[in-house]
Amino acid sequence: RKARIRQAMLNYLKGELNLKSKARLSIFDAFFQYGVMKIHYAAQMVENPESGLPMLDDATGEPIMGDDGAPILQPETLPAGDAYKLTRIHPDDFLVDEDAGPLDEDVAYKFQRIKRKLAAVREDQNYSKAFRDAVQATELNDEDEKQREQRKKGGLLTSDKDKKDPDIVVLWECYAPREKQWCVVAEGCKEFALEPGPIPSGIEDDPFIDLRFTPRDDSWYPLPPVSQWLDSQREYCDLRSKVMVHRKRFNRKYEAYTAAFDDPEQAMSQLENGEDGTVIPKNQPVQTIYPIADAPLDQQIHLENGYIRQDFMDLAVGPNQRGGTAGVDSATEAGILEKRTQIREGDKVGLVMDFLSCLARKLDQLVQAYITRDQAVLVSGPQGEQWELVRASEYGEIAGEYQYSIDVGSVTPQLPEIERAQWIGFIGSIIQAPWIAASKLLLKQTAQMFHISNDAMVEELSAIASQMMQQGMAQGQAGSQPNLMAMNPVSAQGGAAAGISNIRGGQQ
Repeated sequence: RKARIRQAMLNYLKGELNLKSKARLSIFDAFFQYGVMKIHYAAQMVENPESGLPMLDDATGEPIMGDDGAPILQPETLPAGDAYKLTRIHPDDFLVDEDAGPLDEDVAYKFQRIKRKLAAVREDQNYSKAFRDAVQATELNDEDEKQREQRKKGGLLTSDKDKKDPDIVVLWECYAPREKQWCVVAEGCKEFALEPGPIPSGIEDDPFIDLRFTPRDDSWYPLPPVSQWLDSQREYCDLRSKVMVHRKRFNRKYEAYTAAFDDPEQAMSQLENGEDGTVIPKNQPVQTIYPIADAPLDQQIHLENGYIRQDFMDLAVGPNQRGGTAGVDSATEAGILEKRTQIREGDKVGLVMDFLSCLARKLDQLVQAYITRDQAVLVSGPQGEQWELVRASEYGEIAGEYQYSIDVGSVTPQLPEIERAQWIGFIGSIIQAPWIAASKLLLKQTAQMFHISNDAMVEELSAIASQMMQQGMAQGQAGSQPNLMAMNPVSAQGGAAAGISNIRGGQQ
């Protein structure tokens, strides 16, 4: 029951935090570098008007004393709002220590770069007062930086009036998973934005989840799939550029016998710039202007173009994934190649599923650490939209840990043809083995194999099957000879649909 409540909360947050769009960006990043997502809890802090005054007991009104016998004072700031955050981090803004190994347990430090406006940093009560007074901007914003680079490319000189002061503060969140410590620093500032301290509640080691398709054996940084395509792509583009340049060449070149013209300069000018129908007078009846043939394009370039393009396609996609049958001698070999292709593609899908499962796990732990009141959430699923009451008491500690998984069928593109084929396959399995419907657990597991996750439909189908089997058994006890259709009501329906009405027991 608690797992079902947590599942409802996670599916609600999935939509509220826009998980799908952010996960797609992280998967895209993994093809070029690596994908990183951050799960954290953000509370907006405001100044406490009673800062420095003793904290009073609500029941007695007396000051609350600490362990040292002195009254506990009100803090400088108070949380005014809270929110669960799911952030996609650009790979350029995430670093690990240079000695980190391929496994997460081999990473000693993780760093996230955050760029914020100077005014926003100085107003943020989460940072220490000493830091807010000392911090200075070190970079220009993106728009000013682009304008400055454009002036440099154009060779334009700028005056002191055109120069703008930096207005961006570069912050670094630093996490040490082994020591379970973290801090926040800023470039160009000696004061800590947040002093080194224990990692916040709800985070085991760090708030980051990474997606890496091809890890290295001695480094955390992976080999991106696109990196293996770059050389072949660059060679192909260079060759195509040469063909394009050759096609655009100015190829009207001539030889002229200048003694045949009264004014050679004027004649040459008319030849170069004259419009259609231009007449050039000459003194000799023989041909005096000879066109020079343009240099032909070597056919070897076209042959190389085909080879290079084929190499790139084999590296990027592969012949079997494009449906090619070159080099396949039998249907058995084609089936083996298809299975291997599915394994390679399934490996990437499995990595993405693990990535999303880790996101769900960290997000659930975050909710467990910070949920303080009951709330109702609207959850959309196979049964439609329904309200679930999430109680704070449901997030208590348990012996062990929950397991998290992703329904693979829910991430598969749902086309009408695919859904229809899955449904026909599911019904066909029940017709062939009607005893499946007698067990709800077995029926649900069978439905999941066909990517059917409608629990209400499974429950109703199981109830109908049980009722029809009871009717069949009652008919047998009344003296009539039970037949296969009576004992297998689902088979009876399938036979009737197929036009078969004379099947008896023992004959199939």
